[in-house]
Amino acid sequence: MEEKLDKLISLMETQNKAWEKCLELLFSLAETMTADKKQRQILLERHPPPRNTPTEVAAVANSYHDQYRYGADLEEDEQQYRQPIQSSSPTMAPQEPQQQEPPPPSPYTSRAEMMEQAEKRDTAP
Repeated sequence: MEEKLDKLISLMETQNKAWEKCLELLFSLAETMTADKKQRQILLERHPPPRNTPTEVAAVANSYHDQYRYGADLEEDEQQYRQPIQSSSPTMAPQEPQQQEPPPPSPYTSRAEMMEQAEKRDTAP
């Protein structure tokens, strides 16, 4: 019975030592992180970031400020040009669109055939 108790006590002591090591590591990590944070703050105080970074400059150059939908100004211009045309010729009947003939089919179906035909033309006297 005493042997089991001694074994249990020794296991608890080793566990306590392991916990102490873990705590030491955690404390050293916390100290390192706070020191790093302080160094960053000091660096920012000595060298502040520049103002008017490219993103800020682009925002200043944007005259729309997201008030208007993209392309709304183009649609307004297009409507201005359409209105005089429609009002000046109300009696004209709309013209039917002319049907275009499809282009003639190509005699070649592949690039290889085109190259063969070109070679035949070059070799023929």
